[in-house]
Amino acid sequence: MKRILAPAVVGVSVMGIMLPAVTWGQATGQAAAKPARVAIIRLTDSLLERPASFSLSSLLGSNKNQALSTLIVRLNQATKDSSISGVLLDMSAFSLTLTQAHEVGELLTQARQAGKRVAVYSSDFDTPTYMLASYADTVIMPANGTALVPGVGLEMPFFKGTLDKLDVTADLIQMGKYKGAEEPFTRTSASPEYRAQIQKLVDGMYDTIISTISANRPNMTEAAVKQAIDEGMLSGARAKELGLVDQNMTRDRVDGWLESQFPAGASLVSNYGEAQKVAVDLKFGNIQVVHLN
Repeated sequence: MKRILAPAVVGVSVMGIMLPAVTWGQATGQAAAKPARVAIIRLTDSLLERPASFSLSSLLGSNKNQALSTLIVRLNQATKDSSISGVLLDMSAFSLTLTQAHEVGELLTQARQAGKRVAVYSSDFDTPTYMLASYADTVIMPANGTALVPGVGLEMPFFKGTLDKLDVTADLIQMGKYKGAEEPFTRTSASPEYRAQIQKLVDGMYDTIISTISANRPNMTEAAVKQAIDEGMLSGARAKELGLVDQNMTRDRVDGWLESQFPAGASLVSNYGEAQKVAVDLKFGNIQVVHLN
């Protein structure tokens, strides 16, 4: 299992890229007697592909969902900010897609290349959130949390039986043996060709999960990742034993742990890069901009 506190003398390869083997307390440009600044980015609910449409709730800041584009801006800002030595993604009760996990994960890699130390905390992990966490230097979760990174499965619904009961016939033409888009409406089960296509898709997704985690976690081989997946639901303590997690602690201890990683302590910047909130006085129709950062 990787140890971020031990002095490192070699680089670590992540997805084929050599990253500087720098511990939290050795971040680039950090003054010896000055507390390091660590950007805290808290993520909740689900990650939207695009910003929500303008509404009163968005104006008041009651919508907690964050857009992917907004998160990209915040992470790029932290990467380019020379005053920032580390980044913590706090993402309990957060969800995103596998594609989004890869995209955001590449941004974490860029932050690490810039000399920032990156940690991810969550009380629980599923496949997409753990995929994202694997791009960090340090993965943190409580010992009694749960990590569930199962294999990949897809369901194929078929409607022909329902259509037959309604005396409805789907009038579709299949162009090619492996073109099965019409099969849910013309068959009650998948043809061998359609099943082979779906199986190929599932296998590709599974292989991507395995290869990404093993590449991001130098302490884990592909065989070790598969073993962890085959065990099913894991406690945080067991996930640490298997090498999926680096630290077991609850969220109330994370800030103190971050401060301990730097010789002169750390100054934690809450809600780093978060957009300005707007306070609206509906009675008088006044709008006041409140700067939080």
